[in-house]
Amino acid sequence: MRTTGWPLGVAALAVAAAAVGLGRAAPAQPSNDAEDLLTSARTASEHASFAGALAVTWRDHGRLRHTETYAQVEDGVIDLGAGQSRVLSRDGQRWVGEPGGWSLVLGPDVRAKIPPPPHAHWDLRAAPGPAVAGQPTMEVDAADPATGATRARFYLDRTTGTLLRRDVLAANGELLREVGFEAIAPVGSALPTPPPRHAAHDEPRPLTAVPSGDPAPETIGRGYQLLGTYRQPDGSVQLYYSDGLFTLSLFEQPGTVDWDALPAGDEQRVRGVETRAYPTPTTSAVVWGLHGVVITCVSDAPPDQARLAVQDVVGGGAGSSVGDDIARFVLGPFGWD
Repeated sequence: MRTTGWPLGVAALAVAAAAVGLGRAAPAQPSNDAEDLLTSARTASEHASFAGALAVTWRDHGRLRHTETYAQVEDGVIDLGAGQSRVLSRDGQRWVGEPGGWSLVLGPDVRAKIPPPPHAHWDLRAAPGPAVAGQPTMEVDAADPATGATRARFYLDRTTGTLLRRDVLAANGELLREVGFEAIAPVGSALPTPPPRHAAHDEPRPLTAVPSGDPAPETIGRGYQLLGTYRQPDGSVQLYYSDGLFTLSLFEQPGTVDWDALPAGDEQRVRGVETRAYPTPTTSAVVWGLHGVVITCVSDAPPDQARLAVQDVVGGGAGSSVGDDIARFVLGPFGWD
């Protein structure tokens, strides 16, 4: 059997849905205040209604690129996208696709585990931030406790707690990705956007165990914990991870990679293991095949943090030369800092 990884566009959008809503700073507040702000931001949009223009900036092969998109929030229903491609989130369900062609990426799962608290793996600090889309903000910085380097900044509306902008930074402070509102405005009293129509067989199905032979570590990388496992309608398995601040998904299916069927990307054969990397505006993605399983890794984390997870899955850590080589390959030429 020859197969590609789970569709890259859908996989990237699945993670991108988590990337949004979700002067000199004053002296930092205690980290527990910062965590309270991040926790509140997760539910801040439940009773909010507004529309906004989103600016997206990302680093691709060392150059910053820019695009614009839109978002509309009505009583907890989040509609995010540009043109026909959209993400729709409601009541714990996350849809991606376009009218007439929707995929339910994640649905409510009472068995899903609770993610670790953000402070478990990051040092958090809060301080008054700059205005974003004309709104005063509180800025929450997440720093690597081992190096002290700030790796992400979150800008939250001081009044509503809504996440207005998120920056992801390289270890040297260089901007890797930025998603933020440029302008926001209230919306009318129209009914919330209904979820896309679908058949029951189109929904992902929670799994209690993954197929034999599929990698499914409980913890990978720097503190990513497995929160949920799903069988997608096409038969692939999605493993959904979080470290409390960022998310990472592994999409796995048996077979070998049909490279001709995949879009062009940055590729290299590393000691017999062919890989292909794809920078996206809000995520990093890598596809490879190993031991009869095709794996697509998609994450909104700083790329060097995500590559530790890739290394764990590919080679089981530093003892594997193939794993080390793939980690270096992903780390270097394709924007993985």
